[in-house]
Amino acid sequence: MTISSVNFRLDELFENKLEKRFMLEDLKSRVKLMGEPTEEKDNEKIIKDMKDIEKIILSFNEEIKDINENILKKLNIPKKIVLLNVENVSEIIKDKLGYVHKDATTIDLVNQKFKLELSHEIKKVRYSLEGINTFFRSREKFDGTKQIDKIYFKDINEAINIYSIGYGKTAVLCVGRAIEALINKFLDKLFEKNIIQKQDYDKKVNSDYNEKIGFLKGKFISEEEFSELNSFSFKRNKGGHPNLGEIDDERARTFIQQGIWLVIDLQKKIEETKSDGEVEEEKTRELLGGKAEWGGPMLYGTTKEKLEQLKGYSGKKIDEIREQLEIEMKEESNRDIQ
Repeated sequence: MTISSVNFRLDELFENKLEKRFMLEDLKSRVKLMGEPTEEKDNEKIIKDMKDIEKIILSFNEEIKDINENILKKLNIPKKIVLLNVENVSEIIKDKLGYVHKDATTIDLVNQKFKLELSHEIKKVRYSLEGINTFFRSREKFDGTKQIDKIYFKDINEAINIYSIGYGKTAVLCVGRAIEALINKFLDKLFEKNIIQKQDYDKKVNSDYNEKIGFLKGKFISEEEFSELNSFSFKRNKGGHPNLGEIDDERARTFIQQGIWLVIDLQKKIEETKSDGEVEEEKTRELLGGKAEWGGPMLYGTTKEKLEQLKGYSGKKIDEIREQLEIEMKEESNRDIQ
């Protein structure tokens, strides 16, 4: 059982193994199936039920002890999960079983009392969990996480959660994997936009991470970005190999934060990657004030003024527009002569 699953197990214990099992109507039905109820049979049933429930609670407590000893204690976390009080819960259930043959008019009141008392015992465990969760949440604050798109945030969030329970080295490994996944997405975008040819890339690069970022260096990532990505490769490897030494809590946090900034930068590159044609069209629209209904740049004024607006700009679209305007200029000139 993990810390995050404790609440789920509590719900299961409360609803299925305690509350439903010992609701008064159900118990009366089961006793009646045994034949005409007698005090001797009732006592036998109570003893059997009490032994069963004590086993269930003790088993649950053993799992909590395991978390306290093997996770929280090893992480030097001062808080512990409270165990269920076997004596109190047993007494609540035993008291409930004593009402089996009471008048039917008391059933609702007995059930409400039983649920209230049982819920109170369960809440003691839940409150202790809240204290631990608050402690963990204080460790989960990293800058820039809100800037990460949800399709990339899953891996980073997983790394933060792993770090929050004390496994910094593993968290750094997770961030490294997230960065490599983004490098692959960036390359896929470059292939998709025909900015680089997959065939040429395959001749120069295998699946090695360092070769991938080496291929991107210069045209697609700066020397500084390459250095940071290359450095994180070592940090990631350190997180995955026990022989490369430990990463203490403070350094792990620093590495994760660095990784988050790298993820944000790569995400931005992916979003902004456009083919030469797309770049040209965007530049044209931006410089010339928008886009006409037919999809080209919107120009203003006379034909001559439009040609003047195109001076200093080039590109396939611009050349087509310029050529068309020059034809119109000749036609206008011919009309004036006539």
